[in-house]
Amino acid sequence: MKKLKMTELIKACDIDKRNKELALDISRYYENQDIVVVGALKGCIYFLSDLTRLIKNNLSIEFVNISSYRGTQRGDITFDSKLDFSIKDKSILIIEDIVDTGNTVNFLFNKLNEKKPKEIKIVSFLFKPTVYKF
Repeated sequence: MKKLKMTELIKACDIDKRNKELALDISRYYENQDIVVVGALKGCIYFLSDLTRLIKNNLSIEFVNISSYRGTQRGDITFDSKLDFSIKDKSILIIEDIVDTGNTVNFLFNKLNEKKPKEIKIVSFLFKPTVYKF
């Protein structure tokens, strides 16, 4: 059996450094405020875990099951969550792993916005501006 050669695209130390910078920016932005973090499963889990440990604010974490992929093919958005948590008048931070076309995060933003939060912000691990539509 042939061994796969792994290529490091982003160094772990660079990821750690960027997570610390993001956490500091988020902590400052939401100074003295509670945050409801909404993670877009399943891809966000490692980024969310690393980032939220560094944020200094009080926060609660909720997850939604949302996807625009079936295997490796992009398709219709599937949303399998009830949104049975309260976000009215609260500060929401969506954590996403990769924003490419923006369809999934835009769908989630609009879905959460129906519940009348104070504001919604988005942070993602990677962003693909060459295919972004919004």
